[in-house]
Amino acid sequence: MKAGGLFHIRTDRDDEHVSVTFIDTGGGIPAENMSKVFDPYFTTKETGSGLGLLIVRRIVREHGGEIDIVNREGRGVALTVRLPIRERHLRMLPEGAPPIEATA
Repeated sequence: MKAGGLFHIRTDRDDEHVSVTFIDTGGGIPAENMSKVFDPYFTTKETGSGLGLLIVRRIVREHGGEIDIVNREGRGVALTVRLPIRERHLRMLPEGAPPIEATA
């Protein structure tokens, strides 16, 4: 976001989740980049590592939450992190791991 832009943080809560939404008034994300924002090492910045959103998504998911990005191309981005209020730990399986079979 360029100088002079606005950055808003909005919180919300329902019976199951707490949400934090970060909204900026920057230029948004070009449509061709939206499918890449969680790809490792994808960045449009000269000094960026391209790992920030990937790491955030991993942490949020490991806490049983979700992350959502709404692109308002030309008007900014709204990123929402939604986490369960009650503790729910999920273990992410490595890619290609065999499915876990239920036992009776």
